[in-house]
Amino acid sequence: MLSTFIVVVVVVVVVVLAVVVGLGTKSKIQTLKTSNWMMTSSTKR
Repeated sequence: MLSTFIVVVVVVVVVVLAVVVGLGTKSKIQTLKTSNWMMTSSTKR
């Protein structure tokens, strides 16, 4: 029971990491732009 739960958790973590890495390599510039926009909008307030 516990071992299957651990396997599921590991699989989910691997999938999430793969998605994050895949999206990160494609949209690093986009994320930087978004974070910069968020910072500028928060400082304006």
